[in-house]
Amino acid sequence: MVVEWKFLDDGTMSVKTPALEGETILPKYIADVFKTKEIIRTQDITQNGYSVIDMPSLRENVRWGHLIMVVQLMHPFLQKVTGILEENDISVDQEELEIAEIVFAGHDVGHTDNSHQSEEILNYSHEKRTIDVFLGDGELGELLRSKYPKNKIEKVVQIITNIDIHQGDVPMEKLSPFLQLYAQLVSSGGDLDKVAYTMGDTTYAGVKSSLNPQKLLDSFGIGIDANGDYLLYWNEDGQRQLEILDIERFQNYRDIYFIPSAEIMRYMEPVMLELVEHEPDSVKSKLPTPFLNKIMANKSKSHVTTLSQELEMTDTPMNEAWAILSREAENSILRYLADLYSSRPDYHFFESYKEISEILAQLQEIFPGKDLSKTNSLFAVTSKCKLIKPTEDPWIQVGNGDLKKATEKEGCLIKPENFVRRRIFFNPELLRLELNMTKEQFAEYEFDLDWILDSLMPAEDEFQDKYVATPNNSMNMQDFIEFMKEHGFTYDGVKSEQNEDDYFDTAHLDLLQAGKIFRLRRTFDKSSSIKNFVNYKSLISDGEFSHRRSLKTKMKPDMTIDDVEDIIKHRSGETFELRNSPWLHVSTSRSKLYFSRNGKKIAVSWDDSLYNNKVIRENSDDIMLEFSSRGENSDRLILKGIQNIMKEQETNFKPFRGNKASRGAELTYQKKKLKETSAVESTIPNSSIGNEDELKCKFKEKDRQQVTRILHDVLASLGIVPSDEAVTKPQVDEYYDTPEYSFARKKESLRVRESKKKIIGTYKTPKTHSQSLTSRNEMNIQVHENSAQALIDGAKVQYGIDLPDNIGSVVQVENQRIKQNYSANGIDLEVVIDDVHNVDLKTGKRKHSDLGEFEIEFKGDVSPEEADKLMDSIYLEVLRKCTEKGIWIKKSEYSKYIDSLVDLGIVQDVQKMIGIDK
Repeated sequence: MVVEWKFLDDGTMSVKTPALEGETILPKYIADVFKTKEIIRTQDITQNGYSVIDMPSLRENVRWGHLIMVVQLMHPFLQKVTGILEENDISVDQEELEIAEIVFAGHDVGHTDNSHQSEEILNYSHEKRTIDVFLGDGELGELLRSKYPKNKIEKVVQIITNIDIHQGDVPMEKLSPFLQLYAQLVSSGGDLDKVAYTMGDTTYAGVKSSLNPQKLLDSFGIGIDANGDYLLYWNEDGQRQLEILDIERFQNYRDIYFIPSAEIMRYMEPVMLELVEHEPDSVKSKLPTPFLNKIMANKSKSHVTTLSQELEMTDTPMNEAWAILSREAENSILRYLADLYSSRPDYHFFESYKEISEILAQLQEIFPGKDLSKTNSLFAVTSKCKLIKPTEDPWIQVGNGDLKKATEKEGCLIKPENFVRRRIFFNPELLRLELNMTKEQFAEYEFDLDWILDSLMPAEDEFQDKYVATPNNSMNMQDFIEFMKEHGFTYDGVKSEQNEDDYFDTAHLDLLQAGKIFRLRRTFDKSSSIKNFVNYKSLISDGEFSHRRSLKTKMKPDMTIDDVEDIIKHRSGETFELRNSPWLHVSTSRSKLYFSRNGKKIAVSWDDSLYNNKVIRENSDDIMLEFSSRGENSDRLILKGIQNIMKEQETNFKPFRGNKASRGAELTYQKKKLKETSAVESTIPNSSIGNEDELKCKFKEKDRQQVTRILHDVLASLGIVPSDEAVTKPQVDEYYDTPEYSFARKKESLRVRESKKKIIGTYKTPKTHSQSLTSRNEMNIQVHENSAQALIDGAKVQYGIDLPDNIGSVVQVENQRIKQNYSANGIDLEVVIDDVHNVDLKTGKRKHSDLGEFEIEFKGDVSPEEADKLMDSIYLEVLRKCTEKGIWIKKSEYSKYIDSLVDLGIVQDVQKMIGIDK
């Protein structure tokens, strides 16, 4: 998503921008502006500064593209203004028109690196620097003076910058009618600079702007006020566009310009530049000159840098400097802060008007004897702007032809309101470095710090809508993502985690009956970080959707149930007596899916859960969807809309009003009752399509020895004993797919393996929720040779399946497998631990996989219920022991084939790959 441009042979310029449809041809006098080095440098200046840290898509949104867009917008507007004036015998000076477009095309030429961020550091506004460029001796200044009179240039530059150059303010009566109208097109409530940056910034942020420039162009007119001055006005169609502009600007200030990374750097960049001052010359000598000049400017309280120095300040030298400092700075704090993207997640932030001194006093109690008066780990940032200034209030033509100011017109949504927000930021990792503590030393204070964070974060109101899978559900997670896209939602990404929850209650399950939950949660994500939480949720109302009050706090490993009860009493004021042991354990593989639509954001938790009711000793499983929107009551509207679209999925999901505790109770008690009232026979289907009953888990290669030891210990503790010696067997699998990887996208695989002098092709389909948790369909294809044609022919003859005729071998998986047979109460199992090398057959690249895998497979007849129960026991115990040691382990979500594609770098994002063409 970039701006396209091309200089044409006749001297004109062809441009296309993401926010506007179609191509525009700019005349030569404008095209020449974009050939000057002062304008070309804006290709290396981001429009949105440090907001790109939190929103990387904004990195392509540079000042160069904005300047092209403003002149692309302005050109037809000025043509219309000229046409109206000339139709009424009011002449337009051609030189003034050309200067007006040229100056508007370069109105942001005075920006330096990261746009507005640097103005406070340099003690000089970009408007003043723009004047210096237009009236200076550079290429742009010389271009203007070679064609136009100096007094005309100065007059337009003063209009565009709104700064007195040297001749005093230019009153409206001294401006021509054309320039009076031009002044309103560049500075008013509906000026084209605001339109361009709002549309552009919105588009690069991944949201389609609702602004329509053509409607703006069609809806403005020209009038004369009582003083004889010319003015622009808009009809009611134009009013609607200006209202959209006002709303989208508000959203952009909230979500882009005042995004946390931008606010953090507004405070931290001067701090970091001051730290660089104290680095030794051996480090500073490696830094780019423009960065050193910025350090000099930061140190001074006045404007000390020259125009030529400032024009060299673009994003690239600054980013290079931070990269050098993140590697080579002697100060460990500076090294940490200079790694802008890695340090960003360590900041906690809260909207609060609490005094910093009050929070600092709490920190001082935690760290007595430490001087925290100069800490930069805690600070507040207040962001504010006035969306419509009194001088910018646009004129609107009402039904009888009269003109009214927009803010005074009844029913108009344009209001002269301020946007004001104060955030408190706290970075514990920065505090640790300032205190010169090791991570182990600092960990002793983690619980106390979490209490401070909890005090800044009030109890949240949680609005949820929940659905559970029906017995006939055929929708998987990727199908659901595509379903949401079809209804206008943008898929923003996924975060995966594993939650192990113990639910506590009173002896008579009073909490469960009252719609409340009390749980201890252990959660870990891909980074293997382990967190323990206490959660208490109380039901407030259960109308259109679940509305709960949620309290959450971290807990120390040595806390008792009594301690936890005291926490809840302290936070909620409620008292109850809990049993000493949990009545329910829930193991959940959670994929938190993020969506947005029309500026509203929701999270959908796709939870694949195993329930273990310890009271009746019964297990069950389930898929639950939780749609959540927090905070503002207006956010409930999006949940109401989701209720309507989820009616289309009645065969797959049904609404659910409870919580996981009530769902676990419902499923496990139903299962127990079913067992007590009927005898259920499990039969193994006799089919050419077999079932593969197995548990597969991935772990990091570096943890191979520890995981192997834990697995063997767990098997022994469950009475599962080896029945022979372990043997190592090599295995080579060659995987086939289409050039578009269509099998991988559907989570299928097609492989060829040579076994006991036989060549066997195997086609595997994904698991479905209607099957056993450990089962998936597979079919063996007897082939006489390892070739695509043999697979195609075999699948057709043996199963009537038409494989694509363009399949070919893509990867080879070389596996050293350690196999051993085990027995558990008459049930035979095979345990396999894999060490894998992957080969890209297209490029020849060979790589030792970053992940190892173990498999446990049933070798005899066993019912799905028995299989699940035993596999669950093994998995949960292995998971518990690995978690205690900080070892990452997870059930295998994808086949060895898909894993090999990721490991070799053939695909970067599995979730995106498997959803390309559902």
